[in-house]
Amino acid sequence: MKKTIFFLIVFAVSFNYASAQHDAQFTQHTNNLIAVNPAYAGSRGNLSVTALHRSQWVGLKGAPKTQILSINTPMSEKVGVGLSIINDNVGNGTNQETYFDAMFSYALEMGQGHKLAFGLKAGGHLLNLNFSKLANYKPNANLMGADIKNKFSPNFGAGLFYYSDTFFAGLSVPNFLETEHFENSGLENDSYIIKDRMNYYLIAGSVFELNHNLKFKPS
Repeated sequence: MKKTIFFLIVFAVSFNYASAQHDAQFTQHTNNLIAVNPAYAGSRGNLSVTALHRSQWVGLKGAPKTQILSINTPMSEKVGVGLSIINDNVGNGTNQETYFDAMFSYALEMGQGHKLAFGLKAGGHLLNLNFSKLANYKPNANLMGADIKNKFSPNFGAGLFYYSDTFFAGLSVPNFLETEHFENSGLENDSYIIKDRMNYYLIAGSVFELNHNLKFKPS
């Protein structure tokens, strides 16, 4: 019951005071750097494939669910490439987004096994918004025509990634364009405007070899 009340409060505050939405979120960030930093592509030195699923607030109907499938590989000592697909679903289809991105990175040797990589990514996402999926949905004249179906919005991002065998640090902005939705819908209430938001990501960590078969990686 406490979880349900908390969820409803957060949901209400989000609708009343916020008009922007953020990137899909993951708790397994160190296993999923390619999703937020294109400069990570190829940094592991071999072909890497990642598949992740995240369910927030398990047990609550309509709670957010997110999946990602990504692949990245080095093409040479300096060049890396990657692809990722992310699916983000909130409210059992009320808000559903699919991201498609291609990444390119170029690494410079900094000496003593350290590298600094510059990364770029380009792609976009499909947005679906269906108010009829809401549990207590009641048609409202102010929302007529407000649903969105497979609206494509292009975007691009960039990042830096400094790394060695025992240390890494990265800074990135996955999406530079803050696309507005409903801008031509004729809605009178600005609280229904959705604007994709630009987020900044900073990460750093180190790898300690505890023995031949075990490593410790705080970040």
